[in-house]
Amino acid sequence: MKTPSLPTTPRRRPGLHLTAMVLALALLFLIDTATRYEVAVSVFYTVIILAMAHALTWRGLIVLSGSCVALTWLSFLITSYGDQRAGLVNMLISTVAIVITGYLACTAELARAAAHEAQARLLRISRIHSLEG
Repeated sequence: MKTPSLPTTPRRRPGLHLTAMVLALALLFLIDTATRYEVAVSVFYTVIILAMAHALTWRGLIVLSGSCVALTWLSFLITSYGDQRAGLVNMLISTVAIVITGYLACTAELARAAAHEAQARLLRISRIHSLEG
């Protein structure tokens, strides 16, 4: 019985995903900075992180999460209207949400990679045992 082989490298083609991600980041930044919806808009960066979790490595997810935090802070710093205290609280809440989401996405990516490696090891062991028998 022939066992299907596993790919040696992850199947990732992030070209289109990266373009969509950059456009989504820019759009969220503009909405967060140019509107009075500062209460919730920057939390939507977490949606981008979750959407990109399947297309990026854990290092890429760390960079993306850091970029989202930086955009949230930049938007807070350059927005001149609204209640400063409320904006600061919202920025901090958004930052915590982004960091937690980034951490969870990285943890899931590392778990997927470990599962893939374990499956590859089992396949190699199975092949060795089938050759011996």
